[in-house]
Amino acid sequence: MRQLKVLAAPYFVDADHINRNTVADFLEFSDFFTVDVAGSIGKKPDGQDVAGFLKFYERYTEPFMIPGFSEKVSVSKNVIEEIAGQFLASVLEAETIYRMIDDKCPKDYALELSMNETVRTQTPVHLFFILAAVAWRGIPLDTIAPKFTGRLNKGVEYIGDLE
Repeated sequence: MRQLKVLAAPYFVDADHINRNTVADFLEFSDFFTVDVAGSIGKKPDGQDVAGFLKFYERYTEPFMIPGFSEKVSVSKNVIEEIAGQFLASVLEAETIYRMIDDKCPKDYALELSMNETVRTQTPVHLFFILAAVAWRGIPLDTIAPKFTGRLNKGVEYIGDLE
């Protein structure tokens, strides 16, 4: 498994919003991979994968703290099952793409998981379990792009009348 090292240059060449069908075209030239799995959100994962995830994370059916939250979070097994049903297939797809990158990319690289090109927003609890699934599958993310409510204009520092 790779470990991100400080690269010589202060920039990356991003293979932006790649998927299983496009990743191979970018392996030689890119050192930042934005793995887009939004199309898998809501797809039904294999029952064994769900069972494995539930078993691994059943400890979170008891109230627990998330750093930055002022109160304990309490979720039921049904909520974890629902989150797995909504997002686990996407994480498994990300794992497949990550393995393709890691097997064939000849250099150090950064890895981003993109789940923002969808209409479904992710709550902080969703993100906790998405990242838990990422850790469970051994995907060494450097960053994640979740869906949030609101508007984001990349590369725009100001909108309005300059006068």
